[in-house]
Amino acid sequence: MSITLFREPLCKSYHNGVCSTAFFFRALCIILMWVLPFVAAYISRSFWFKEGVYREQPMVVFKNQAFIMLEGNNPDDHFFWSTSPKLNQLIGPKLRIPLIKSSQIDTNNDGIYDLINITATFPLESGEKIYHAKSFFMFDYSIRERVQLRMEGMAYMDYVSSNPGTSLWSMGQLNLKANFPLSTHYPMLLTDTFLDENSFTHLEDISFPTLMQNYQTRNISTEFISYPQWTAGVSNTFQLKIIVQIPSNQQIVYLPTIPEVLKFAWIQYLAAFIFIYSLLHYFQTWVFRYQILPSSVVLDGPRLHPTKQNKNY
Repeated sequence: MSITLFREPLCKSYHNGVCSTAFFFRALCIILMWVLPFVAAYISRSFWFKEGVYREQPMVVFKNQAFIMLEGNNPDDHFFWSTSPKLNQLIGPKLRIPLIKSSQIDTNNDGIYDLINITATFPLESGEKIYHAKSFFMFDYSIRERVQLRMEGMAYMDYVSSNPGTSLWSMGQLNLKANFPLSTHYPMLLTDTFLDENSFTHLEDISFPTLMQNYQTRNISTEFISYPQWTAGVSNTFQLKIIVQIPSNQQIVYLPTIPEVLKFAWIQYLAAFIFIYSLLHYFQTWVFRYQILPSSVVLDGPRLHPTKQNKNY
């Protein structure tokens, strides 16, 4: 009984002259084998890795800075409060000092705050009614994994009602807003502050639309998406409460590094190369095997070494 111990393939070689049609066909296939994968990967519009996306939880800390405005039913029936002493001096008789409470909660004990609670309770005089509330709260916002960014973030809340209220409650997420992909090549430290005391010289300079417009024109900022709830009624206090949720999977768009771009391009090229190489290989096999283009066929067999002849033969 015999078993197969080793197997060696036999190959066919197809030969022809340098100026033959078969030679030019073979040269064309070799060129297409290397060029077509690049063309196919390029026209797919995914050859160059221009933008990358990853997710991380930003580190957000309340800076103990705020600016609040409450309005009544009459145009002159309004008052302000801020954490800036200079702004409070400009506000003058329109200043109303609230009771401020804040807490920062880490729900999963990973060292990063997940919730920030801020409550401002304003005393009201007899006959005062609140119909409109506006507020700005400032935070220290930073991300640190692929993109290194630190800046001042802001949560804005604005609500108006046709009925007087005793409280405004709002809960939402503080999301990153960027007008372009963020760079990973160098740390970004944005020093712009929202409440710049040097930019206010008169009470008329304190304009909520102007402040909001200046903040929205920034290329990198934060956006507070909330769902406010107004409690109608009349009381001797008005409570403003905001709950800021820090997203655990904030999506961040970034500019990839050169190694990432080259690696992604190589993967795209290699995927197209394998497919095109297989097609061209089977096509060439069909052309040469059935002599569509004439060529001489040589069967490559194992080389047999001559042995000494038997002297008795």
